[in-house]
Amino acid sequence: MIDPMIDGQTPRTCFNMSPRTIGNGLAVAVLSAAIGLLTGLIMAPAVQAQDSPVSPPEVQNSAPVETEKVELPTSTPQATETKIIDVEVDENNASAWEYRPYEVLVWVVHDQGAWIESNESRLYEQISSHCRIADSTGWKVRVERAPRPWLGRLRTTRELEPWTDALILTARTVAGPRLDKLVLVQLAPNSGLVNCNVRELDIKTRIWGARIEQDCAPDHVDHVVFKGIGKAFMPITRIDNIQEKRVLVRVRANGITWVADVDENGEPIMVPNTGAPSWVKENEILLPVLLRKDRVGNVSDITAVDYTYLSIDERDDPHLVCTTHSMRRAPLGGRSGGRTERMALCVRAPDRETILTLVSNDKVPLPLRDLEVFSRLPGQPEDSPSEFLGKTDWRGQIKAPPNDAGFRILLVKSGERPLAKVPVVPGLFGEQTTTMPNDEQRLFAEGIVKGYRNEINDLVARRLILESLVLSSLRKSDIEIAEEKLNELRGVDDNRRFNNRISLDEKNLLDADERQKGYIVGMFDELEGASNKFLDGLAVTILSRVLRDLQNGTPVNFEELEKQLRGKEEVTEEPDSEAIPTDDPADDPADTAPGQ
Repeated sequence: MIDPMIDGQTPRTCFNMSPRTIGNGLAVAVLSAAIGLLTGLIMAPAVQAQDSPVSPPEVQNSAPVETEKVELPTSTPQATETKIIDVEVDENNASAWEYRPYEVLVWVVHDQGAWIESNESRLYEQISSHCRIADSTGWKVRVERAPRPWLGRLRTTRELEPWTDALILTARTVAGPRLDKLVLVQLAPNSGLVNCNVRELDIKTRIWGARIEQDCAPDHVDHVVFKGIGKAFMPITRIDNIQEKRVLVRVRANGITWVADVDENGEPIMVPNTGAPSWVKENEILLPVLLRKDRVGNVSDITAVDYTYLSIDERDDPHLVCTTHSMRRAPLGGRSGGRTERMALCVRAPDRETILTLVSNDKVPLPLRDLEVFSRLPGQPEDSPSEFLGKTDWRGQIKAPPNDAGFRILLVKSGERPLAKVPVVPGLFGEQTTTMPNDEQRLFAEGIVKGYRNEINDLVARRLILESLVLSSLRKSDIEIAEEKLNELRGVDDNRRFNNRISLDEKNLLDADERQKGYIVGMFDELEGASNKFLDGLAVTILSRVLRDLQNGTPVNFEELEKQLRGKEEVTEEPDSEAIPTDDPADDPADTAPGQ
């Protein structure tokens, strides 16, 4: 042991100390050892009781309990060995679900520039203070710099999904096994401003939320980051009951997101803290997530139900009553049991558009272009008009812009036939792709039918004009002109010749695509019915008989003839667009699923 230099003297060691000094030191050492031994004897029973195994308490709820393995250091700091203990988190218990606040860890990533290095600790404290003021009970927020191994990687990447499992492992090592949310805040200088990029990862469902991004002045970073955390925060709910499209969900931390207030009489009351990020409002949208477990109870598969959302209808404490909107029939159905958990995340998307890509469900997917896309709101009356968004381009893409409701139900139509209803939350995802049937052959058949419909209208008009000319010539006893116009009338296609022509096209279309057989046959059957009604040869038969009578000198009662032709005209009205329905009543867009 070497003592420091005093007044420039030579350092002295324990080897040149006096015997008296050494003796005093030995006495102090012996006394310290005796006190330590006595303390050990007193504390031994407590330590033994602490280290002894304790049987876990009985769980009244029969639902499975999620068990997580956490590594904790042993009591000796220098030891490198670790103990593996089980931490039970009973989230199926209603009290634990509604009254346990969210554990939130916020990691800040920056480029270590001078603009933040000087105020880093103050920035973290300001963000934490804003979070406590906004909600002092619903969440516990911890703000710190991201661990050093992650700083360089998170500073340069925006694609965080590949690092989900590694980030969760590191975050739980830092914050403990009960961590619910990990929020990543990426700060970077941008032309004198600071680019704030916030994104949240829900630990239980392993789902990333929407990216919240904004540029601000360096003095406003704490406020912008706090607002980004609140916007990116995704409260989680548990689906308790499913009755067709009606769903009941129970909100996490719903029982503690309340604040004290006074009523009109000045009496103290508790009111919901509707401004807290953990509070779910009635105009928000939920994203269902299915968690499937193996026989041991470990989560083996996590699936966010695609193109399925829940809109909140009303609040019926402790539940929210929701309506399901999906491309699939019964998307949340299936066999229920303890090995499947049904959750729903409250998603809050920024004001950005989402690009929807529509492709065919063939073996080689092809972009579906020129499909008409309309937009409706949940609960919108059926007789109200839809908003026309446009047609898909050559890549099969259409943009879904943001709206006040934050939610759109897109109606996709191919020609006059509805194909699918696609629920979309604009801004939640930058791009989404869904599959649906390739309808080109049916569109081709529909175009042929439209052409034949127009031809029927033309034939009816020509026949009526020629019939009028023949009748006028017969009244004047102009047999030559009457015979000429009657021959022209015979040359106009009647229902027999017209039906022969359309039957050939119908056969060719059915040979090309058997999947659309029912729809194509229905269109041509309606077309044949219109032909039989409007293109029959009754007028030609009547006028030919009258012409023969005049040639033979037989008198003709033109009043009776006009009645016969007028009665035929009353039956043979000019067909309109509703005479040939083109919608397939068997097709229900709500039942159309991707890939079907």
